[in-house]
Amino acid sequence: LRWCHFVRKLVLPDSLVAHIQDMNGEEGQESAITSYHFKWRNDDDDDNSRCMGATVGVQGIRCVKNEELFLGGSIASRSTRHIELELPEGTFYETGDHLSVKPMNSLEMCQRFIKCFSHELEKAAVKSGYYRSKSNGNMSTPPRSSSTACSPSLLWQMQQIFYINYETNRQQFLHKDPSLTNKTLVEVTQAHVDLSFDQESYVVDLLSMLSTKIKNASIQTKAAVYFTTAVQRTVKEYNEFENCDSLKNLMQQWPTIVHLFEACKELFCFPLEGRPEPLVTLADVLVMMPRLKPRHYSISSSDNVSPSAVSITVGVLNAYTRCGIPTPGVCSHYLAQLGVGLMVDAVVTRSSFRTPRNQRASVVMIGAGTGLAPLVGFLDDRALAMERSKAKFGECHLYFGCRNDREVIFSSKLAELEATGVMHLHLAQSRQKGKPKRYVQDKLFDNGEEITRILLSDDMVHFLICGDAKMANACYDKCVEILQKYGGMSRMSALHLMMRMRFENRWQLDVWGAAHYTTT
Repeated sequence: LRWCHFVRKLVLPDSLVAHIQDMNGEEGQESAITSYHFKWRNDDDDDNSRCMGATVGVQGIRCVKNEELFLGGSIASRSTRHIELELPEGTFYETGDHLSVKPMNSLEMCQRFIKCFSHELEKAAVKSGYYRSKSNGNMSTPPRSSSTACSPSLLWQMQQIFYINYETNRQQFLHKDPSLTNKTLVEVTQAHVDLSFDQESYVVDLLSMLSTKIKNASIQTKAAVYFTTAVQRTVKEYNEFENCDSLKNLMQQWPTIVHLFEACKELFCFPLEGRPEPLVTLADVLVMMPRLKPRHYSISSSDNVSPSAVSITVGVLNAYTRCGIPTPGVCSHYLAQLGVGLMVDAVVTRSSFRTPRNQRASVVMIGAGTGLAPLVGFLDDRALAMERSKAKFGECHLYFGCRNDREVIFSSKLAELEATGVMHLHLAQSRQKGKPKRYVQDKLFDNGEEITRILLSDDMVHFLICGDAKMANACYDKCVEILQKYGGMSRMSALHLMMRMRFENRWQLDVWGAAHYTTT
């Protein structure tokens, strides 16, 4: 706060500060937002012109195929999906590009979250005329879901258009956030706000806001004291230490905002004894929530083979916290359950991940799990080029890592590509019964003499690596070891060769996470 005052004094002249204070109506007192509230659109709202234009549904590209790649795979346990999407006319891509997908939260999670604020929303339904329209026979029946205990009136209110007002110095103003204006609660919670607790700074801000609401209302119940004490300890530790264990423990206990309010709804979402209204409104929470961010998937199709459709390879995430609470991946589960014919909000984004232009250059491709995706597209390009041209092509090796035989994705395609001489397959499996545990970096070392020959004999060789950054880092370090053992090089000479490959863009990465390079 002191820093904010210091910056304000540097930026704002005293005359402007005085003018702003005069406009606020209270000399020497700064304005502060005290609360946020919904303004629901209804027929007798004179200001409802602001609320026109709410959008429903998803616009984007159409799903034409969604199939399982694992043998016996299940979305609920282990699954990788092959999803094909039809591109709109005039949309183009290149092999190796990415598809940026806007995810949607599951309707079940949205309804669980909204149900925590049922007291506020049931009152809004009465005020909005739900029961009046029902008695007149004019109410359209809201959708029902067996996975939620939401009342019909609550489901109806979730579909009403709203905007948000905020109050400051006893005056109300429109909160001008496009993602929270002219929308319904179903649309906002499914398509706009992030329900997960992935950002530590946001979780700290949210907990601090809730703790401040308790303090300002002078609530001294056992639950309130426990909550504020825990938050104070967490915020103090977060501000003082790089790793905040107490915050991590809270996020394990409450991995999403849904879990937080389901555990604390009696304290925040319902009136406490002697108070007419809850401590927190749903609008107070929505304005703080981060927005859903697009997820990026490597395109696994070839623009030469399939110019009008792209395919992506999606590993379905089924994670659990240390407390045993399931935290399914938002985007992967959304895509895994995407029906053929449905639309998904997605756009093609450009990538620099490319095969060498010179077809005589050797290529070593390394992918683990869904990291195989762009490599399959490159191999389709190579197969088509070899079919059309009689020219000589450099050798191509594919190192692919997976758990076992059941999880060899694109197995038929890989077998065909190897049989036709497009590439040589080197399979590394970490969970296959009866075989030693091997990762792709181990397989590289097993074939150290061959890797050394390629690295030292072809100054055009390209390494293309896709997957987890830790795997990419391990492959880089392993190549340095290989050059030392099989190439008779000093460590500094081996590092110099690898650094030259990077600078010449012949060591290319398409990874998630941060890649690092050993320099000494």
